[in-house]
Amino acid sequence: MATASDIAAAVAAEDTKIDALIAIVQGIPATLAALQAQVAAAQAAAQAAGADPTALDAIKATIQAEGAKVDAEIAALTPAPAAPNP
Repeated sequence: MATASDIAAAVAAEDTKIDALIAIVQGIPATLAALQAQVAAAQAAAQAAGADPTALDAIKATIQAEGAKVDAEIAALTPAPAAPNP
């Protein structure tokens, strides 16, 4: 039979995992924004060097589509808030 200490330790361990996951998820928008900025800078440099703008736009669209997939998956895996108890 589990003791109160066992249950408290298990809850604390889960809280640590949840906090770590929250930190990761909260960092995703900043990471995506940084990647988009890097893509924009690379696109500008490539265009200045004479690269094909259509090919660069296709690469950018692919990156944005992948980001949208990440956003959709996070939204799908995020549980709805619990209804308040009356």
